[in-house]
Amino acid sequence: MMSRSSLWGLCLIATGTVASVLANQKAHHSLQILAGEKSGRFWSVWHGPQGTAVNPCNAEPFELVLETTDIRVQNSVPEDPPLLPKVTWGNPSENQPRPAALAPGECVINGNGQDGPPTLKCKDMTVDFKKDAQFRDAGIICDDNTKYIRTWTAEY
Repeated sequence: MMSRSSLWGLCLIATGTVASVLANQKAHHSLQILAGEKSGRFWSVWHGPQGTAVNPCNAEPFELVLETTDIRVQNSVPEDPPLLPKVTWGNPSENQPRPAALAPGECVINGNGQDGPPTLKCKDMTVDFKKDAQFRDAGIICDDNTKYIRTWTAEY
């Protein structure tokens, strides 16, 4: 019987999650974008190991690298994840946080605010985020009543 992580890896390969520039390299890292709600709605971006879904209530070994309140989520659950606003996260000129595994100033997450997934753009690579495989699963509710849904994932 195939392990869950092996199945996840096959799903990633089948859906082309890793950009063609990385076709000959094994992904080691994951960026996961979750939409959340507590006293308002927010985005959170998590960096961690490839092939593992972050649990925002107990995130180890993931690192929260960004949280922002600029979110517009429909009231009903859409077929596709909510789109990121037209934004660049990790912009060094704005002193925004970025994943520790990425060189400062070399990688940003871009949302175009209109259609399509966000992208991770680094000095020597571009990776398109994909709809998180667990997007339609039940939301996550933490002990402090913060609610999360999985939206976008990039593995590189």
